Amino acid sequence: MVVVPSILSFFFYVSFLAIWLGLNEINVATLGLPEELWRSFLFFPHAVRVLSAVYLGWLAFPGLLFGHLLSWYVIFDDITLLQTLAITVSACGCNLAVMLLQSSYIGPNATNLRSFNERLYRHVFLVGLVGSLIISTVNGIFLFSPVGGTLLDPMMTLRFIVGDMLGLVTTIFLIALVRAYVRSYYLKDSD
Repeated sequence: MVVVPSILSFFFYVSFLAIWLGLNEINVATLGLPEELWRSFLFFPHAVRVLSAVYLGWLAFPGLLFGHLLSWYVIFDDITLLQTLAITVSACGCNLAVMLLQSSYIGPNATNLRSFNERLYRHVFLVGLVGSLIISTVNGIFLFSPVGGTLLDPMMTLRFIVGDMLGLVTTIFLIALVRAYVRSYYLKDSD
């Protein structure tokens, strides 16, 4: 049963990453701004990490890890051991956020695919924020300090958090629109 959630999370992560890369290229080409400004803006794959952690749990982790590794290799052509550690944190950061929030009685107790409703949105956003804090902080330490910089760049961490949350909010908004349209379409046909 681990195979289906892993395949789903892998497919959606890679698909959302391709959309994000395409949007980055369009932004850089049309506005002529440096790529660094757009690299962490509206990071759609974070929504896949959050929704996989909330709805599929640790069963989605192998697919997310493989999606992260493949994406990193395709974009940068090389993966070091230090980058593998950062990629592993990226793949499991939202699952760690779910565990942390569940242990503090704030997060969702148990979720499944049928429980995607308005009440759960606040938990999804909270998991997204805490997961983004974990991922951006750890990745900032892993990826920035070996280059000779300080231990952590607060501006880079803030850019990652803002981009992750904007990607999550936009994705949730689009899912809610599609869900409302489908529901109204099928309710209209039944009348």
